[in-house]
Amino acid sequence: MDSVEKGVKEVIAQNSRYAFDEIELTDPIDKFISSFMADRLARELKRKFSQVKTTELTNDLFTVLKRIQDIVTRINAYSN
Repeated sequence: MDSVEKGVKEVIAQNSRYAFDEIELTDPIDKFISSFMADRLARELKRKFSQVKTTELTNDLFTVLKRIQDIVTRINAYSN
């Protein structure tokens, strides 16, 4: 597990009722976070990963980004 994957899972665990170990990369985001929490999730990810573009991530959550892996891939893309 790389640092981005671990960080994303930590943020989701902190903002949901699920434990870190219950979160899988293939899980849909809406299993853990409701769509009205997208802004908060994006802000929390921005705190964890400075390269995150909060507005873009908020807009793409639940539309383009459907799974936890999609968030990890997007954050990795911001780094490159």
